[in-house]
Amino acid sequence: CTILLFNVGGIMDFSFLEKYKEKLGAAIIVWQGGMEAGNGVADLLCGAVTPSGRLTDTIAWKYEDYPSAANFGGREFNEYKEDIYVGYRYFETFAKERVQYPFGFGRSYTEFSMEVAEITPFLNILVRVTNIGTEHAGRETLMLYIEKPQGKLAKPARELVCFAKTHELSPGEKEVRILNITKYQM
Repeated sequence: CTILLFNVGGIMDFSFLEKYKEKLGAAIIVWQGGMEAGNGVADLLCGAVTPSGRLTDTIAWKYEDYPSAANFGGREFNEYKEDIYVGYRYFETFAKERVQYPFGFGRSYTEFSMEVAEITPFLNILVRVTNIGTEHAGRETLMLYIEKPQGKLAKPARELVCFAKTHELSPGEKEVRILNITKYQM
């Protein structure tokens, strides 16, 4: 099994991964984890911990797919034109087909199911998360997006309003997490 580790500090062109996807077991973006990054990656590769991280950016198929590409890299001037459509907001609204790995993408050694258990009058959303895997314990990341009504001012197709991470759940174990969107200014 071949695993590629990318010790990079930002997004790069990952389109070549498509060519090798049948031969690759995994690709891990290590980012800049400092002096403990090596230990953390070793723990992941040896199965001492289960991956639970998520991408904090959208990875497009090519550089030109990013809305800033046409206005960035000038010798004399760079123009900011993205307005509210930065990162995943742009891709969700205008260019879903240009995404190789979406914001929030990540894998685990186990699987989870999620279901809304209750929605309270104060916009607390209780989500029941179950580790439905059979071998590995792990943590799951919950992400709640909203779609605002369109009006005179344009809005992205969806926006992340809150997120949470479970404790480590053993196979078959459940946890209820509360997502509160009243803290988010709508």
